Amino acid sequence: MAYTLTEVSRKEVITPEGMTIEKKMLCKPGSARFEAYSALTGTVRLVAGRIIRVPPARDPRAPWCRVAEVKMDPIEESYPETPGTLTPLQRAADYFADPVSLTVIYRTPEQTEEEDQAQGDSPQEIDLASMTWEFSGQNITLPNNRYGWENAVDTQPPAELLQRSDVAVTKLIPRIELVMVRHRCRTKPLNGILAMLGRINSTTIRLAGDTYPAETVRFDAATATRKISNFGFRFFELTYKFAVHPTYDDMGKPGIPSPGNPNPPPVTSKGFVGWNRLFDPRTGFWRRVQLMKNKDRSIHLLDKDVQQTLGGKTVRGFNLLFHPRAI
Repeated sequence: MAYTLTEVSRKEVITPEGMTIEKKMLCKPGSARFEAYSALTGTVRLVAGRIIRVPPARDPRAPWCRVAEVKMDPIEESYPETPGTLTPLQRAADYFADPVSLTVIYRTPEQTEEEDQAQGDSPQEIDLASMTWEFSGQNITLPNNRYGWENAVDTQPPAELLQRSDVAVTKLIPRIELVMVRHRCRTKPLNGILAMLGRINSTTIRLAGDTYPAETVRFDAATATRKISNFGFRFFELTYKFAVHPTYDDMGKPGIPSPGNPNPPPVTSKGFVGWNRLFDPRTGFWRRVQLMKNKDRSIHLLDKDVQQTLGGKTVRGFNLLFHPRAI
């Protein structure tokens, strides 16, 4: 429905934290007020199966301020006295046929300038809305019969072993917890989430601008919350939790004996060890773990083994968590 907004008055409040603008505006006709609300406060729309966002309107004189709140003035304050015996419903209908008075509040946004510029003014698809990183570590206890005091050699007496001193050996394993939030998703990829839980990335993966090597990212948990916008649009908010194993250390495997070399040295290299390797104190490096009855299977399954056909194309692995058509 077509409408016009006319500015009647304006008040500006400046503080060290930001700027607030309060404007009185007339919306004509009053019956189109919901269209005006949507244009002022921003909204979401479904276009070609994708959810796009229309951001809140800017103030033309202070474009760094966006609409934060819109209030319609009470009917009893602005409805003119009408003689006769009109019922309350008739009075309200007449009121909304005339212009209605709106109080529009603009504020300096809390997000950074870089985020605001990236968001832009034009409608765009909302995908990854926010992301947090938590850097921490996890202690593991190593067998103290494999460690000795400084300057101990292989021929040391048993007293040189930490095992005889009742001293525990711990090693701090670095870890990153990633929490990714997707707002206003049309559907939740239930099957994709269930299939991905506990799996790790089979190849290099890029998340929010950061690149992680193969087998270092594990999908740990997900939360899906159904919401409804102030204009009745139903959508989901999806929260994904990933665990990153960023350890960079020596890794390898024992050498394969041959007739000419019965005791070959181990084959070692440096790199990101990932979730399918454990530290072996007997050798001093990280080794891949395998299932004895199925040597092709390790501790964690790979994401590439899960796939869906969406729109005639095959979508694999962690991509199912972010594809708009995934189920």
